[in-house]
Amino acid sequence: MIPDYNRLHIFYQVFRHSSIARAAAALFVTQSAISQSLQKLEQELDIPLFHRYPKKLVPTPAAERLFESIMPFFSTFDSTIESIHSTEKNPHGLLRIGAPPVFGAQFLPAIISDFRAAYPAVKFHLSLAEQTVIADAYRNSNLEVALVDLFGNKEEEEWNLLQEPLIDEHLVLVASSHYIKSRPEFSPSYEHLQNCQFIAYKPQAPELTEWFSHHFGTITRHLDIVLTVENVHAVIAAVKSHLGLGIVPLYLVESALKTNELTLINTGKDELRSRISLLRHPGRNPGLAERLFIELIRENLRRIATIQEQI
Repeated sequence: MIPDYNRLHIFYQVFRHSSIARAAAALFVTQSAISQSLQKLEQELDIPLFHRYPKKLVPTPAAERLFESIMPFFSTFDSTIESIHSTEKNPHGLLRIGAPPVFGAQFLPAIISDFRAAYPAVKFHLSLAEQTVIADAYRNSNLEVALVDLFGNKEEEEWNLLQEPLIDEHLVLVASSHYIKSRPEFSPSYEHLQNCQFIAYKPQAPELTEWFSHHFGTITRHLDIVLTVENVHAVIAAVKSHLGLGIVPLYLVESALKTNELTLINTGKDELRSRISLLRHPGRNPGLAERLFIELIRENLRRIATIQEQI
């Protein structure tokens, strides 16, 4: 036989407070409701739990044994509920975030710092990875906040996740000015670029595939990739060392373009864009810390987008 949970909880409070009146105040119920519940529990267990004296309630030996049995659960349960309510008012705990490597490293540390200045009880774990890794981790509940760079391909639609666009990231193909000058016949045509050397992030070079598809409407599969390195700053350094052409976010090379250290490969079309987006699960109910941090991300990226439009 499993006793009624609510009656056990009332018994726990009465025993703990040694008073029906104080237990009623703690549970926000009437004293008569407390007395009725105790009587029903005694009937249910067929055990007397209290000796009732005028203005005094004395637990029986059976009540003491019952209290010792249920006390660890209810004491932990009550403190857990209090902690949950406290979290909803004062966010704390660990917030796990996934983001694209370049974007995450460039922008998120400052946003995290601003957030912790307001909510110092919140700690963070930041995972920098490609979009499929982040999407899988978010779907498996290993991340609370998932930011990815989207290109609008079919694979992204198959995630079955809501996608909230936040900011566009301009991706450009660049070469060192020395590399260009060493090839007097250089032109930004499809035919000529086929004969250039490239630096890629991975052997499959998906970013180069996207760039050629965007600018020329075709996919190229036979590029001369002389270096693969999964770090954007290493790609930029390799391009500056005249190894070949590479695709990088525009904001990371604007100063080098202005000094002519690097040259933008301009085909006459708008630059390729990846859209930094927030993934959201339709059935997910985010906690307070998650909601507040996402709103701070939105505010910061709106400000960055406004600055980019003015440049």
